[in-house]
Amino acid sequence: RTALAYAMNEDFTRVMRQQMDHFSSGNTDALSRVQGEIDEVKGVMVSNIEKVIDRGDKIDLLVGKTESLNQQSLQFKKRSGTLRNEMWWKNFKLNLMIFLVIL
Repeated sequence: RTALAYAMNEDFTRVMRQQMDHFSSGNTDALSRVQGEIDEVKGVMVSNIEKVIDRGDKIDLLVGKTESLNQQSLQFKKRSGTLRNEMWWKNFKLNLMIFLVIL
């Protein structure tokens, strides 16, 4: 069988209209809803991953600051011990001079 040009246009237009109505109607709502839920979950997961990465960066920064503070505290302890000894000797010498002047 052969068809003349545009001989089936009317039938095809009717079938095409039915298909367009079918896919434009609520029958595809379930698919659209599922796709929307998937997109939403994907967005939440991307957000969570970004938060985890940010948290890791903050933890690394905090570890660095903690190590720096630890070093500073050790230096402070050493310097304060030295200063305490110097002040003790200075006080001892002063008291010794006062004692010798009194004698």
